[in-house]
Amino acid sequence: MTNLTRLIIGLLIVLVLLTACQTEEQKLKSAEKVTQGFAVAWQNEDYAKAYDYFVPSLKEKRTKEDFVNFVSVRHAKNKFNLIYDKVVLQDKNLAYAYFIYSGEAIVQPKTPAIEMNYVKGSWGINGFASYFLDECP
Repeated sequence: MTNLTRLIIGLLIVLVLLTACQTEEQKLKSAEKVTQGFAVAWQNEDYAKAYDYFVPSLKEKRTKEDFVNFVSVRHAKNKFNLIYDKVVLQDKNLAYAYFIYSGEAIVQPKTPAIEMNYVKGSWGINGFASYFLDECP
């Protein structure tokens, strides 16, 4: 193997490692984008789009169609909005999203921390489990 071949192989390995690993800032921006998208979908009552932001383990519990129907019925009884506040990156696979919660009867400065997980190359919301686990009203 020539020195040029070794150099090319070495550069390729470095390039692959650099593109495969996101920096902490990139991960934070990615998590913020997911959180903002989720909040906008929720505000617009686009529950099908909101469903897309959840982690796979929650989506295994209820289909998108069932989720949309469930949330539509529940939300009609207890309507609230989520307004994006911030995301705090805990480590490379865990972040916490914060929203301002605004409902017909309540305005709360901030929601409790909503867990986010980095799964299969993207962030997902790992919260609001009752929308996946509760029985249909």
